[in-house]
Amino acid sequence: MQNQPIKNKSSDNWYTPPHIVELVVQVLGKIDLDPCAEVGCRIPASTHYTCIDNGLTRTWHGRVFLNPPYSRPGKWITKLSEEITVGRVKSAIALVPASTDTGWLSPVLATQPVCFWKGRIKFLDTNYEPKLPARQSHCLVYWGSQNERFKEVFDAYGVVQLPRSVLMVKNSTVSTPVDNNASPETVLTVNNSTISTQGEELKAKSVLMVNNSTISTRRSRGEGTGRIQIRTITKKNGKQYQQAWYDWQMHNQAHTISKSTYIPKHLLEIVQQLEQQKAPVREILQVLGVQ
Repeated sequence: MQNQPIKNKSSDNWYTPPHIVELVVQVLGKIDLDPCAEVGCRIPASTHYTCIDNGLTRTWHGRVFLNPPYSRPGKWITKLSEEITVGRVKSAIALVPASTDTGWLSPVLATQPVCFWKGRIKFLDTNYEPKLPARQSHCLVYWGSQNERFKEVFDAYGVVQLPRSVLMVKNSTVSTPVDNNASPETVLTVNNSTISTQGEELKAKSVLMVNNSTISTRRSRGEGTGRIQIRTITKKNGKQYQQAWYDWQMHNQAHTISKSTYIPKHLLEIVQQLEQQKAPVREILQVLGVQ
């Protein structure tokens, strides 16, 4: 993508009201980057990318508040997801139209906490004066580890919903089920030794600490099969680190699809929990953004 200024459409000038910015700061603590800043840069962020900077071509970082151009929010949500996946963005809140029927928002609502704002927001115009109420409803979507804080802050201003995967992590213990008629659901291989962990608690956070290990939870429910693989990656300088991948198969009338999908660190515990609950493979792929 060439680093060219973005054409600023007059219909995109819907600036965030101060009271919503204050709520965002209460959740994030501070704002490190506003990648869709207006020329006046009124959002209290450490860094601002205006249309001249073209934030779509820049590297993002830290804690982000995103109020994307009204005409093309999907591109900015995609960019945000990419920056979160690679680990540069640690937490974020996006203020977007509540277009639940779109391809860019629906997958996000399946995995992230969201506040559907009560009533129509009065955005600010280019003179920072309140406009007439927006033409449609809006929502605020959250990425990060402070789900309860997000709910606490925004609960009074809209309907806050946590996705099923977040609720499962919050309310359930990560453990393998005991089934006297089934083979072990979880196998941990360490230094060529196999240890069965059926019926014992499996600490999700400790998985990546095991050297040369593989967590396998292969099972079948509904359509498809899948398992989590922990792979040791060696860099050119000899340093090693571990990555989690989801190996899966899906069947349709024509053929079988076999793929491996990278699991970002911030989604690993969620995917592990869904595996332990024997959630359908399609649901896990939805969490990972696989359509």
